[in-house]
Amino acid sequence: MDLKAIKYVSEIVRCGSMTKAAEELYLSQSALSQYIGKLEESLDTRIFERTGGRLRLTRAGEVFVREGASIMSTYDTMCEHIRIATKEAVDGCVFEPFLYEEIMVAVPKDSPANGFSFDAGTDDGFKSIRLSDLSGYPFIMMKKTQTFSSLGYNYCAAAGFTPIVACELMSWDAINKMIGHGLGAGFVPRELALAEKGGDSPEYYHFESPLYHKRPFAIAKKEDSCLTEPVIHVMETVKEIAGSEDFVFLRQ
Repeated sequence: MDLKAIKYVSEIVRCGSMTKAAEELYLSQSALSQYIGKLEESLDTRIFERTGGRLRLTRAGEVFVREGASIMSTYDTMCEHIRIATKEAVDGCVFEPFLYEEIMVAVPKDSPANGFSFDAGTDDGFKSIRLSDLSGYPFIMMKKTQTFSSLGYNYCAAAGFTPIVACELMSWDAINKMIGHGLGAGFVPRELALAEKGGDSPEYYHFESPLYHKRPFAIAKKEDSCLTEPVIHVMETVKEIAGSEDFVFLRQ
């Protein structure tokens, strides 16, 4: 089994049918059906069952999608870190990540979903929420052309559901404003939540397990050069301002 299997099963769940998923994956329906059959044979269990002409996940299928989404999220994060570490910029510069910022869940202030929040004992004034409790609510997502577009979809898949997408936008700020207007829930960086907290802004929550919900920040430098002390000082200052003790900090 490989990542393709996770992608194919997730697409079938998202589309709700083998035929639509095959179209999205640029495969024939028979080829996709045969692939899923071989996958089920290798796992010695059924992933899908047909009920009233519709495909539904079995208990094993639910585990496959949930655990698969976690694997894909880890894979996407790894690829993003590799991309940042190896990306060439002007004059032979490379980007190196030096800290990671938490991604938070944002919910409209008047949404009944706020009733799912709970106090996890954090000292920053934000409560926590289980993303699975928001499975029936619309979401404002990042456009798929944007770098971090896969984050939100992977978070929802890991929580066991496919999001009901109200719309897709190009920036964190636009997503935050639409959530504030009550159009749906979504995901925003922690620093934006800190800056916008209060007033007519959304309610912001930590994930139940926030450790794995991060986005990287990177610094550009000459490929073969070392960081100077002033640059290191700036990086440490940025980390201090960010205010998170569990940020990963790389120093060379």
